[in-house]
Amino acid sequence: NDGGTNSGMGVGTDLHVKAHGFHLLVEHLQDKASPFKRPKGTLTIPEDVERAATVIELGWMGRKLSVAGRAELIDPNKAVDNSDDELGLSAAVGWHFIRNMLRFDVQFDHRREQNGQPYDNDVVLAKMLLRL
Repeated sequence: NDGGTNSGMGVGTDLHVKAHGFHLLVEHLQDKASPFKRPKGTLTIPEDVERAATVIELGWMGRKLSVAGRAELIDPNKAVDNSDDELGLSAAVGWHFIRNMLRFDVQFDHRREQNGQPYDNDVVLAKMLLRL
């Protein structure tokens, strides 16, 4: 992508496999953006920026029960090690009712800053979903 003030190049790869109630998702995104000249404004890209994100998810769904786990590694600027570099871990269990029309999920999310001061930001969610 060659824009008016910067150029960018991105790559994305993914693999999604489903078999016998199991699923596996692996995805990696990476891009690099470069300004054509050093800008003077604050809303533009001031220097070369390379970003990356990787997601791995594994799950299983039976007749009434589903289980899933997910890991995300996000680095919005590979040249800088700071608290923006995050590792996210998630686990969920779901129970399906009434021919899979109604589902109750409990999910735990943990997000950890890879560098800098870690924040206490774990979350437990309970969700009821209705499929129409």
